[in-house]
Amino acid sequence: MHYLLRTAGAASVEARVDVRNRRSWGLLERLGFAPAAVIPHANYFKGAPSDEYLYRCWAPNSPP
Repeated sequence: MHYLLRTAGAASVEARVDVRNRRSWGLLERLGFAPAAVIPHANYFKGAPSDEYLYRCWAPNSPP
């Protein structure tokens, strides 16, 4: 992430995780990501629709 946000000049980095996967979104929050949206029925798992969280981490001095 450091490379993307500071060296490569990306304004933000996004990640999508299943809402049921607390460890994944917990890790994203510890890394500085913030929740940006809930995407309903974004995927299917074992034949059932599942929602996803969209997380975003902004580069320093970039507008959120």
